[in-house]
Amino acid sequence: MFRGYAGNPVNGPNDGSGQPFDRFGSDDAAVEGTFDLAGLEIPGSGGSAQCELTVEAIDPLWSQTVGPYGPWQVQPSGSTPPIVVTVSKGGNLQQDILMQGSAVHPPDWFEPVDYTSPAPLPTLGEWLAGLSGYGNTDYIWFSGQNNRTLSVEVTALDESGVASQSKSLPVIGMWALSNPGGNSASSHADGVQHV
Repeated sequence: MFRGYAGNPVNGPNDGSGQPFDRFGSDDAAVEGTFDLAGLEIPGSGGSAQCELTVEAIDPLWSQTVGPYGPWQVQPSGSTPPIVVTVSKGGNLQQDILMQGSAVHPPDWFEPVDYTSPAPLPTLGEWLAGLSGYGNTDYIWFSGQNNRTLSVEVTALDESGVASQSKSLPVIGMWALSNPGGNSASSHADGVQHV
């Protein structure tokens, strides 16, 4: 029920055709992680049925039908055994699903930061930070010189701390310090994968 992707400060709120990324789903944080299965039909003439709930990434063959979420599918963090529930016509059922072995949220030493008050780049030029959920954006600043080359490498890690190309797809953007903000990044890389 919650929107899965609403754009970001790097590439903006709209897709290539000008459609808003968040045109599917709600922006109400209270429904994040909830699903409404009211449209499922109960087979046969019975008033109830058993359904099996599983947690998995979307099958790539189906990704085109999930709108803007299709190109950015990632594997779930952790796993859970299938859960069998009994549903009935006109009934309501709430089922909590506990993911086992999922990533533990690491501390983010740069928080809180925003566009107007970014954290300084560590003097060694190398750092580790955690992705902390939907919509989190970190801003880092550094000094540069004209006629120089800058390289930015991002390595996404899985819940075990191992490099992964299927767990997260960071988006990297760069703005000039003189940029007033509110604009998409003039230089960016979407869905960065580096192993």
